[in-house]
Amino acid sequence: METFFESLAKFFLRINGWIKTSLSNLLFAASSQVAPVFFTVTVLLMTLFLILVWKRSDLLSGILFSVIYLGIVLFLMSAAYLNFRKREPASFQQNPKTDLDTASLWELAGVRSIILNQKEMERIFADFEKIHVQGNLESFRALLNLEHINGEQRLIWKDPNPNHPNKTNRQTLLEFLSHLFMGFENLPNKTIVSMCDRYFTLADSSKLRSKNISDWRLNRSPYLRGISDLIQRSING
Repeated sequence: METFFESLAKFFLRINGWIKTSLSNLLFAASSQVAPVFFTVTVLLMTLFLILVWKRSDLLSGILFSVIYLGIVLFLMSAAYLNFRKREPASFQQNPKTDLDTASLWELAGVRSIILNQKEMERIFADFEKIHVQGNLESFRALLNLEHINGEQRLIWKDPNPNHPNKTNRQTLLEFLSHLFMGFENLPNKTIVSMCDRYFTLADSSKLRSKNISDWRLNRSPYLRGISDLIQRSING
């Protein structure tokens, strides 16, 4: 049963469009104290409405709403299950420490890695090490756990800019992080800059700036799709 819910949760995290966004927001809210109440009340109301539909509507309407009911319940259970797994110390996690400023720490409290186990972490790192990133697995582990690392342990983002091969592509770095962490898109530009400076060095020795992040939020270039596709292939093995 655990494998079923884990697979279902990962499915909802991988799909594109509004489902991905809504699930990320739901999981972000799941860290609050009202989340269990929200899940419970929603399921109870849906169950009550299902009973009323079967009593007062025809067979076709009852079957249709039953399918909708099942989908919503599985959606909520998957979100709750993944949130529970993230609160547990996973096999590849250590005790998180960081030296980011207080404001950044507060904002990063709602950001969570989508990587569920050691194998997924190793596959993603191995695939991205070929072209995009240089460093070691322990630094990548620290990134996923938002742990403190020394400056010389930072990962090097080396993906070249398609229009300027001698420059590093900051846009793909941001896209990479947005698919690794739920809630990343909701972080302020300043916090994203601090996070990237903590864990990455750009191969061309340049610096990530707030304007790069603002540009990325509006960037719909096809080459960014390659980042999300590679992460999905890595996770799925």
